[in-house]
Amino acid sequence: MEFACRQLRIEEVIRCSLDLRKSEYTLIECMVKEKHAITIQDISKKLKLDRTTVQKMMKRFYAKSLVERYQENLDGGGYIFTYKLKNKELLKQRIKEIIKSWYESVNTSVDKW
Repeated sequence: MEFACRQLRIEEVIRCSLDLRKSEYTLIECMVKEKHAITIQDISKKLKLDRTTVQKMMKRFYAKSLVERYQENLDGGGYIFTYKLKNKELLKQRIKEIIKSWYESVNTSVDKW
């Protein structure tokens, strides 16, 4: 898509609107493809990232309400968390609302100029 004097990729729009780093966008893309909740360990293997790195990103995603977290109790005691991307349609709507806000802000600034 083209904006002003520059070509914008959808990745950049999504990253900017959701305040994501490049590696976090890669994780979001991975989560979009998952139909079921997935563990940090499974994500770590898929993306070839350190487990603690994925944990930190997932913690940020959870704080931003991008993912849902489920607790699975283990037979021998303890538990493990699994994660699933929130409804993709809701995320799309959220991104569109942010873009609309940008548009309105730019439009107002141009009017004031």
